Amino acid sequence: MLSPKTATACHSCGITYHIKPELWPLFSLKPTNGSFPQAKISSSPIIARRAAKEWADTTLRLHALHSTEIRCLRWVEGPQLLFSGACDQSVIVWDVGGKRGTIYELQGHSNKVSALSYANQTQQLISCGEDSVVVFWEMNAMRKEVPGWVESNNCQLCSRPFFWNFRSMMDQKQLGIRQHHCRHCGKAVCDNCSTNRINIPIMGFEFDVRTCDPCYKQLQTVERPSLASFNDAKHSIIYMDLDEDRKRLLTVGQDRLIKIWDLSNIWA
Repeated sequence: MLSPKTATACHSCGITYHIKPELWPLFSLKPTNGSFPQAKISSSPIIARRAAKEWADTTLRLHALHSTEIRCLRWVEGPQLLFSGACDQSVIVWDVGGKRGTIYELQGHSNKVSALSYANQTQQLISCGEDSVVVFWEMNAMRKEVPGWVESNNCQLCSRPFFWNFRSMMDQKQLGIRQHHCRHCGKAVCDNCSTNRINIPIMGFEFDVRTCDPCYKQLQTVERPSLASFNDAKHSIIYMDLDEDRKRLLTVGQDRLIKIWDLSNIWA
């Protein structure tokens, strides 16, 4: 778990902020009429505009992949990776440097993803969200793309018709059923053919997801080590900044608290 350092107190607008003294150069507090102060970070801002300008098609496709609005972007110059976090609880990775249009999904949050940062030394993506969780994703792992969902009028395993396929319903003399998709192969399947759940870390699914019966049996026979670590931040995060050299992480929460976390144990 993340461990906050002992701190001194700073009083402003009737609010007490606990701040590590030696980290003061990281930000300055700006109270605005008693509302939550803004933290002015001294590090370089996210160059999302540059990424959007140079890879307009990439940005548009990222927006299309998220089912809701994008809350945060992070561009990493070295490996040329573009990360996006959205209200749909997901993080999408666009491998611009590979020049093959490779897209990876990272599914580990249970609420809106609100902030992203990248640690170049450890090759880790750090994501924070309104679920009060800080996730460290291992980006040096050989990840696999999530397959696209196949469109079909019948279950691709048992051939039972889905509820909109009236012709097959009449031919088979049975009611239509709901369509689901296997997260491993992308096939369109019914509920009876996809009753099992299993995690697929190599595809970004750190928690159990729906899989068809054949894929479930296949995945059970292979090792699936976790490629992410989860840490309780104890407050719903709306902003984050990383000081990689000092191994410090700053988080701003909806509880009107600014916290500075020591990452020495994680990056020992």
